Amino acid sequence: MSAAATRRAAVVAGLALSVLLGAVTAALGAALPLLRAAYGTGGGGGGTEVVVAYNVGALLALLGSGPLERRLPARSLVSWYLAAFAAGCAGMPSAPAWWVLTAGALVAGIGFGGLVLYANAWFGRAGGAAGVRRLGALHAAFGAGATAGPLLVGGTGAVRELLWAVAALTVCCVPFRRAGDTGSHEAGSPGRVPLGERTALAEPSAERHPGHRAEPSPGLSSHPGPGAGPGPGPAAPGWRPAPAAAVAPRELLVACAAAAFLYAGLEAAIGALEATHLSAAGHTPEDAARLSALFWAGLTAGRLLLPLAAGRVSHVPLVLTALCAGACALAAAAAAELAPASYAVAGICLAAVFPTLLAWAVTVLPGARRISGVLLTANLAGSAVLPFVLGRLTAGAVPASIPLALAALAVVAAVPLVPAARAARPAGRPRTPAPEGAAPLPHPEETNRNPVRGIGGFPMISPQPVTDLMWAHWKTKTMLSAVELGVFTALAKEPLPAAALCERVGLHPRPAADFLDALVALGLLSRTGDVYANTAEADEYLDAAKPASYLGDSFLTQCAGLADDLVGVLRTGQASGAVRDGRDFYAGTYATADSVRAFQRDMTALSIGSARAIAERFPWERYRTLVDVGCAEGALPGWLLRRHPHLTAVGFDLPPAREGFEKYTGRLGVADRVEFWPGDFFSDPLPWGDVIVLGHVLHNWGEAEKLQLLQKAYAALPPGGAVLVYETLIDDDRRSNAVGLILSLIMHAEVPGGFDYTGAQCQEWMRRTGFRDTYVEHLDGPESMVVGIK
Repeated sequence: MSAAATRRAAVVAGLALSVLLGAVTAALGAALPLLRAAYGTGGGGGGTEVVVAYNVGALLALLGSGPLERRLPARSLVSWYLAAFAAGCAGMPSAPAWWVLTAGALVAGIGFGGLVLYANAWFGRAGGAAGVRRLGALHAAFGAGATAGPLLVGGTGAVRELLWAVAALTVCCVPFRRAGDTGSHEAGSPGRVPLGERTALAEPSAERHPGHRAEPSPGLSSHPGPGAGPGPGPAAPGWRPAPAAAVAPRELLVACAAAAFLYAGLEAAIGALEATHLSAAGHTPEDAARLSALFWAGLTAGRLLLPLAAGRVSHVPLVLTALCAGACALAAAAAAELAPASYAVAGICLAAVFPTLLAWAVTVLPGARRISGVLLTANLAGSAVLPFVLGRLTAGAVPASIPLALAALAVVAAVPLVPAARAARPAGRPRTPAPEGAAPLPHPEETNRNPVRGIGGFPMISPQPVTDLMWAHWKTKTMLSAVELGVFTALAKEPLPAAALCERVGLHPRPAADFLDALVALGLLSRTGDVYANTAEADEYLDAAKPASYLGDSFLTQCAGLADDLVGVLRTGQASGAVRDGRDFYAGTYATADSVRAFQRDMTALSIGSARAIAERFPWERYRTLVDVGCAEGALPGWLLRRHPHLTAVGFDLPPAREGFEKYTGRLGVADRVEFWPGDFFSDPLPWGDVIVLGHVLHNWGEAEKLQLLQKAYAALPPGGAVLVYETLIDDDRRSNAVGLILSLIMHAEVPGGFDYTGAQCQEWMRRTGFRDTYVEHLDGPESMVVGIK
C-alpha cells in the first residue's frame, strides 16, 4: 500500500475510532439505571463507580504516556491502547459482578485516554487551516458517537451488545496505529504535550504577530471522560486575551486549575447522573438513556457555535457567563417536565467553558506547555473524583437533588475565576481601530504581557517595547522613500497593478514587492490582488497634487537625507554597498576585531528576545545536544543552557567570532557545556547535533543558498532530529508584519540576493530538503520560529 493510501486509511480509522470512543463514553452514564437493575446493586456511589473508573483510567493514561513512550515505540503504544480499549469494552458485558464491571471500565478508560492523546496530536499536527479542519472533523465524529451511544442504549436496551460491537469494531481500527508515527521527537508527540497541546497553544500569539502561521486555537473538551471529545473544535478567530497582571501568576494558575477541576467534575457528573435523575423522575431506564443524548448533542452544538461568541466576548467573562447560564439550566432541570430540554440547554451553555479557559490561561501565564499540562491533569482529576462524590451525596435523596447539586457545582466552579475576571479588565483607554489595511496596533500592555521568566535568576522581560522604537526609524524611512518616489501621487490618480506602478515611479522589480507590501502593513496603501491603492490618509496628506493638505515636502525637509540610501536601492535593485554577495558581506564584517564585536552585539540585540522564548517554547526535554549555526556571541546557546541544565551546545561561526562567543557564554556561566567550532557553513560540514538552529541566517541569502543550508542541516541531524529556523518572518498574506517586510528591504539594501520570507515559504523549503513535518510558532514581538523534523 502506498504512503498516501496508508495515511488515508489511518484518517478513516481515526474518525471511526472517535465515533466509538464517544459512543462508549456517553453510553456508560446513560446505561447506569439499566446496569444497576441488571446487577441488583449500585455500589456505594449511586452506581457512578463505573464512570469514575473509566475517568481514572484516562487520567492514568495521561500521566503514564511520557514514561511509557520512552520505553516503547510510539506505534506499539498506540496498539496497546487500542487493545486496552477493546479488552475493556469486551470485558464489561461479561462481568459476573459489579466490581468486575468497574475493573473493565478502568481498562477501557486507559485505552480511551491514550487514544485521545494520540488522536489529538496526529490529527492536529498539520496546524493552520488544515489542522482546524481535521480536528473539527475529529470532534464532530466524537460528538456523533456521544449522541448515538445513549440513543442506542435507550432505544434497544442492548448495553452489552453495544459494548461487544464497539470492541469488535475497535479491532478494525488497527490502521490508526500510524498515529504513533508522530514519534517522541515530533512536535505533535503526545507524550509531553497532552491532548494535542501543540495545536492548542498558538492562536493568541498568532494574533499578536500576524507573521505566525496560525495553528488551531484551543477547542479542547474539558477532559477525556464522559463527553470530552477528542480534541479542539473550530478555531475562534479574533480572541485577544486581556492581561492579568493584577493576580500573581501562581495564584492565577491555582484559580484556573481549581476551575478546571470543578468544571470537569461537573461535565462528568452530568454524564454519570443525568440518566439516573431522569429515571428517578419517572422515565423508564430506556427513555432516560435515550433522553440523555440531548446533553451530548447540546455540548457538541455549543462547541461548534463557540467561535461566534469568542470574537465578541473576552475570555473570562465568557467562561463566567457560560457557567452561570449552565447553572440556571441545570436548576430548571429540577422540574421533571423541563428536565430533558434543560439538560440540552445546559450542554450548549457549558460547551464554551474549558476551551475558553485553556485558551486564556496559556496566553496570560508563562510556560504554555506547563500550564496546559496542569489544567488537563486538574480536569482529569475532577472527572475522576466529583461524579463519585455527587453520587454519594444524592443517593437516596429526592430526584430534584441531582440537578440542584449539579447547578450548585457550576456556581462553585465560577468562584475561583472572579478575581481573574477583575484582573482581566484592560487598563487605560480603549484602543481605537486601525485604518483599513493597516496592522492592528497592540494594547500597550500586550507587547510585554507574557514574558519568558526565571532563567538563572535573570529578569526575562521582552525587549519588544524598546526595539519597537528602533524599528520606528525604518518605518519612517519607508514612508519617506515612497513620498520621494511619488508613489502616493501616482496612486491618487488611479489604483495600479504592481508592474505598472513600478514603471511609473521607477521602482526596480526586485525590492518592489517587499516595499509596496510594507506600505500596506504600515496602513499607507491597500492591496486587492496585485492592484495597489492609497488609503484615505495617504491620499489626503501624501499626494503632491493636493497642495492644500500635502505634507510630504515638509516631512522630507524635516528628515533630510534619511531615505537617500533606500531610495537608491528601490530604483536600482542593487545593494547600497560594494559587496557582491553574502560572503563579501561577512568578509567585511569580520575583517577587524571592532567590526566583529559590533556585529555580535547587534545580533545579540536582535536575537535575545527570541532566544529566551525558544528556551520555553521548544520541547528541549526531548533532546540533548544543539548546534547554533552562525552563533555570533552565543546568545541562543547561552540562554538555552542556563534554562536547561541537561543540554550541551556547539556554536558554529567564522573563526573571528570565537573570542566574543567565549566571553559571552562565560558570563552566563555555561562555558563548561558549550564549545565554539570554527568554520564556514558553505564550505565545511555542519557539526552533528540533535537540534540545529539557524537564527537570522537564511535571510542573508538567495533561495538556492537557503536550500543548500537546509540540506546541510538535514545531513547533520539524526532521525527524529529537528532544524529550528527563527527570523522576523513576513506574514503569509504579506499585509501585517511591517517589521518583517522592512527587514527584507534592509537585506535588499545590504546583501545582493538576500531577502526575508514567510513561514509558509520556509516550510516548503524544509519539505523540499526532506523534513517530514514542519510547524511555525510565534516567539517574541515580530519574531517566529519554523521547526522541521527529520
